[in-house]
Amino acid sequence: MHTCGLCDPLCNQHTESPPPPTYSRGKERIDYILISTGLLPSVIRSGIFPYDQIFLADHHPCYVDLDSTLLFQEGTPSIAPHQYRGLQTGDPRLTEEYEAVVTQQIRHHRIEERIQELQQAGEKKIPKKATNTYAWSPYSSEQYLP
Repeated sequence: MHTCGLCDPLCNQHTESPPPPTYSRGKERIDYILISTGLLPSVIRSGIFPYDQIFLADHHPCYVDLDSTLLFQEGTPSIAPHQYRGLQTGDPRLTEEYEAVVTQQIRHHRIEERIQELQQAGEKKIPKKATNTYAWSPYSSEQYLP
């Protein structure tokens, strides 16, 4: 935490007592929200909700509330209304036109061939023998051949 320049806003704001355990079957706090020290001035409040107040779980939900004006140094941009967005999935004509353009671009830029080339290049870098050490260990393509 300190090596990466992070801090715990709960401990910074609530100095009178240490935070409670966050796991119902334990006696220690195991859930954290860590932020960079530069964000500390924008922390408005932080806390830990009681068990099952927001949703059923065996962990206390933790939260931190940040002042967006201080955080971003400007107002956040408004989201464009639905009618100004390019693709309207409710209009089949626009959807068909969009799909045609995307399909044409995929062919023009040879995306499918490039994906196959990348997959083959990646497979060449994978060791040919499988290991039983890890459950996710990649298998050699030769093992799938009849």
